[in-house]
Amino acid sequence: LHRTLVQQELHDHIIQNLTLLGVQVATSRLDDVSGFARTRELILQQLDYLRRELRRLLVEGTERLQSFDEMAVQLQSICSQMEKRFNVRCPLTTSNIDGLNLHPEVLFRTCRFAEELLGNAIRHGRAKNITMRVECFASPPMLFLRVADDGNGFDPANYSAGFGLQSMSAFARRSRGQLRIERRTPKGMLIE
Repeated sequence: LHRTLVQQELHDHIIQNLTLLGVQVATSRLDDVSGFARTRELILQQLDYLRRELRRLLVEGTERLQSFDEMAVQLQSICSQMEKRFNVRCPLTTSNIDGLNLHPEVLFRTCRFAEELLGNAIRHGRAKNITMRVECFASPPMLFLRVADDGNGFDPANYSAGFGLQSMSAFARRSRGQLRIERRTPKGMLIE
């Protein structure tokens, strides 16, 4: 389990952020001096952040969130970073009216899955508007994560699931849940 959590953390958090940094570099224009300077500063900040995250992972491990509220703060931070770095809109809605207590692994994975889905919408779908909703229900006990975007989308019937979607699907099955992927009309994706 620990190895799986570390793999998940490295893939969904560290590698995803490094890939998005590559997108920033590839799309920055060298002839736009002020834009390039801003991009360079964002990249340096993100590299510092990733260095701290790798240290944290090595020292503290993967389970550090203890409550829904802590997870909501982390998700808001992820959304804010994506908005700032990629000029996208990414509003987040959270709800845990019944005060359901969640296992730290569920909290951890929800953050990483959300980050993976946001990164995919930006990188692969070129989305500019992404909405995320996370809700908990007490009866039956359930966590619901929904990410919808206005990107290019893909055909769910004809796609090759990468490591991120495979791990989300496997975790959903182990948790007696499910992963639903739907193409939106006229464009975009909905993943729950």
